[in-house]
Amino acid sequence: ENSNKESKVISYKEFIFDFVYIDPPYQSNYYESVLDLLRDNKFIGQKTTIICEHSKYSDFKIGNYMKLNDERVYGQTKLKFLVKV
Repeated sequence: ENSNKESKVISYKEFIFDFVYIDPPYQSNYYESVLDLLRDNKFIGQKTTIICEHSKYSDFKIGNYMKLNDERVYGQTKLKFLVKV
């Protein structure tokens, strides 16, 4: 019976997110450090889209390991859609 339970467990080594949504408090300046943590994360693949929500009045560096795929503004909010390079 244990072998049946073990076969149902997801292998985390093969699990990759399609989307990651980052929405820290707007004035927190966490964006760059969170993106640095995601850079070498095994759950982030080449096709993973990282969505960063922030104030349209502020900005942050995305680093040379990410590429800006799209950017949209909704009222006071800006969304950046990033992918790994």
